[in-house]
Amino acid sequence: MKKNLFFIFIFFILISCTTTIINKETFGKIFFKNLKNKSKNLNNVFITGMFRINGVEEIPSTYLKFESYCFFKEEKVFFRVYFINKLLIDIIINKSDVVFINHIEKKYIKYKLEHVDFSK
Repeated sequence: MKKNLFFIFIFFILISCTTTIINKETFGKIFFKNLKNKSKNLNNVFITGMFRINGVEEIPSTYLKFESYCFFKEEKVFFRVYFINKLLIDIIINKSDVVFINHIEKKYIKYKLEHVDFSK
């Protein structure tokens, strides 16, 4: 009986332990540096996830799914945004051009890469 209680106690301690990151900027720099060093051997990358949109009164808060395909040797990136499995936006980046495709209104815009400010 004592052994069972001991193992249950250890099990709960291991589950409840978390890592606290004090300085997120330093952690981010170290993580990015390690990722950059390890990514030299990659040819293709597929990244998927979700992000939340909120703060606009006309649009209720929602989560959008995204997918990103990166082909390093061809220098191409495909970025897609979905809402409930419906494709909303495509962003295609190659060596010289950026194409924004709006699937809702069935429109697209093409820019030269040097004229696009991704920070906005």
